[in-house]
Amino acid sequence: MIGFVDRVVRGVVDRSADRGNVLAATERASALVVLMGSLEHLANADNRRTGGLNDWTLLRGSALVRNERLRRVLDRVYRPRVVTAMHGLRVAAALVHLSPVRDRRVRAAASAVTVLTGYALGPLHHNGGDGSDQAAFFTQALSGVARASRRPATVDTALWAVASQATLSYLVSGWVKLMGEPWRNGSALLGVMRTRTYGSEWVWRVLRDRPALARVGEVATLVLECAFPIVFVLGPRMRVAYLGAIAGMHLTIAATMGLGRFLPAFLALQPAVLYVTADRRSVVPRRHDGFPWVLGVIGAAVGTQAVVRQVVDARRSRRPRAGQTVVETPAGSRLAVRYRPATSGPGAPLVVFENSLVAVQEYWDPIIAELGGDVATLTYDRPGTGASTAPGATLATYAEDLRFLVGRHAGDGPLWIVGHSFGGHLLRRHAAELGRDVAGVVLLDPTTGFVDRPDEDVLTAVRSLTDGFPLMEWSLRTGWGWLLDATTWAIPARQGRTDDLSPVYRNARLWRTGRAEWQAAEPDLVADRPGRRIPDGADVLVVTASTSDELQPAVSAAHERVAHEHDGRREVVRSTHDGLLVHPAPVRRVGALVREAIGVDR
Repeated sequence: MIGFVDRVVRGVVDRSADRGNVLAATERASALVVLMGSLEHLANADNRRTGGLNDWTLLRGSALVRNERLRRVLDRVYRPRVVTAMHGLRVAAALVHLSPVRDRRVRAAASAVTVLTGYALGPLHHNGGDGSDQAAFFTQALSGVARASRRPATVDTALWAVASQATLSYLVSGWVKLMGEPWRNGSALLGVMRTRTYGSEWVWRVLRDRPALARVGEVATLVLECAFPIVFVLGPRMRVAYLGAIAGMHLTIAATMGLGRFLPAFLALQPAVLYVTADRRSVVPRRHDGFPWVLGVIGAAVGTQAVVRQVVDARRSRRPRAGQTVVETPAGSRLAVRYRPATSGPGAPLVVFENSLVAVQEYWDPIIAELGGDVATLTYDRPGTGASTAPGATLATYAEDLRFLVGRHAGDGPLWIVGHSFGGHLLRRHAAELGRDVAGVVLLDPTTGFVDRPDEDVLTAVRSLTDGFPLMEWSLRTGWGWLLDATTWAIPARQGRTDDLSPVYRNARLWRTGRAEWQAAEPDLVADRPGRRIPDGADVLVVTASTSDELQPAVSAAHERVAHEHDGRREVVRSTHDGLLVHPAPVRRVGALVREAIGVDR
């Protein structure tokens, strides 16, 4: 048995010294991902029809495609027959890679077809974007470059790039996991296995009854991923054994989580790793190893500019943005405020808006535009967001700040307050403390408690968001903020440039504030508090996004209960959670509901 294993290992090592064999193995493994993905899309054409996951009539308004001319081009490209034809081409290209065809020009053309169609279909296909498709796209692009050239140096550079991508993928994945509390306290695998999307009930039961086994699986995963660079110093046999353990990890994931495409996608990276770590003298002609030095120089340059940009963004994020006035409150806060008076003069209603977590006041611009000039509007950023600051801010001082702003800007007309998501939770806490009568409260898909008493499911759901904030803070503090684009968050819905908003989102202070707010609210959310904190006599309108209504029954039931507690009404609007303030059709509907509630005509 030992002799058989030794022969297998020796054969793998010998074949990994041949750049042609390595390139072919890389192509074939990634081609399996392409083949499986396109066959899946062809078998699920309903996803592209009206209301489907990949319905272009809905997706064309997303931040994935911002150029209107490109949208019009894609309107023609994303016709059913064209999309089907592109997937047919991808299937054909994958079969070429899986075949014994050796002509480099044919294989380069197959890679080009795969890359071009994959890029073209990217904005349309949201399912499949779980990492395997991206890895296959990257691998196919590099193998295509290698095939298009006759120079061994070009092939070696491409294979070094693939090996570097493998190292980065595992290293980042492992250390990100290590930063999460569930991976440190031993609850990660149980949490994953109990989910509907990636879970397995029988595996969850096994791990629940054998916590030591779950802990072994978590530690093994962390070690394999976090220590991946060790393959560059291990001997040939240990290197093959290490990569074999990685392959076993992916096989286990495929079997338990249903991520079958991950197996060939990441196995496609391993031949390149074996090639660049092989004895250089065994490669004929000799391997070119200039890529790591070039990568190091580029990395140093990128790191330097990232640090400089981080300092610049931190300063820019604290400047008042267009239309903002900084107001000092008796609680010691300095708040960036935008007040728009009504065109109808004194006595007009005042609508005050409360932001969600890690959201800026520009989020409300589309709704404000829908309300028209018959109402005065007031938006502001809470302390820790943008130009708003406050020493020792708490949820209690938030109430004092809001009371001061209302008293400063409210006239003789009725007062309405509108909150989205977490902002809805804050308004339920603070509405009775504003120092004057509140005519009405509008809660847009508000964050609420889900049950009458806390249990493990609720604790897990509430704390899962808290665990994500440290990762954002760490990545931004270490200079990765330049990769974050505010428009990808769909917050706000501004159609133009976001140069003034991106620095706010790239500042770790915003995410630290969000974490503090969420942790402060946890007791109320877990215990399903507050109760009747909205004053009696105030009109209450609860708007539920259709995705929340359909996919999260507990949230829908909580919204219904809040409306019933305050003798209000609930409306379900076809939209996603953020789409209520972002996408044109839901924004028009929400604007109409708010105008109707206030009693003003457009």
